[in-house]
Amino acid sequence: MSYVPIDPVEHTDSVTIATFNNLKTGIDAIYDILGTTAVNYPAIGNYEFGPNSPDNDQSQLTFIHTNRYLLYEGDGTIIDPSGVGADIAISDPETTDEVGEYDMDSVDWLTYGMQYRVQGVNWCMEYEKGGYII
Repeated sequence: MSYVPIDPVEHTDSVTIATFNNLKTGIDAIYDILGTTAVNYPAIGNYEFGPNSPDNDQSQLTFIHTNRYLLYEGDGTIIDPSGVGADIAISDPETTDEVGEYDMDSVDWLTYGMQYRVQGVNWCMEYEKGGYII
C-alpha cells in the first residue's frame, strides 16, 4: 500500500465515501511507514516566540514524553516545568548537515508520560530511533 494524496475538498463540496476511503488508505500507509508513535511533536507554549519567529530566545515548546530521542535545531534548554529537575543545556552540533540529537533516557528527572519543555530552539520533536541525520 502506498500513500496517495486526496483532492482538496472545498467548503461547500460534498464529501463522498470514496474520499473518506482514500483518506483512510493514506493514513494507514503513513502509519505503516512511520509507526503510530514514531514521532511526537510539541505544543507551542507562546506563539509570539514560536519556532517560526526570528526571535527564538524565548520560544517554549511543551511535550508529553513518549519517545527516546529529542531532535532539535538551535541552542536551547530542556526544562522540568515543576522546577524540581535541573535545566539541561542543548546546542547545535558542529556539523552543518546534522540536527541536534539528545537521548532523553539520560535525563534523570524525566519519565515517560511526564511533561517537559524545551526553550530557545528553532524547532524540535521527539523521535523513537537514534542516529537521525538530515
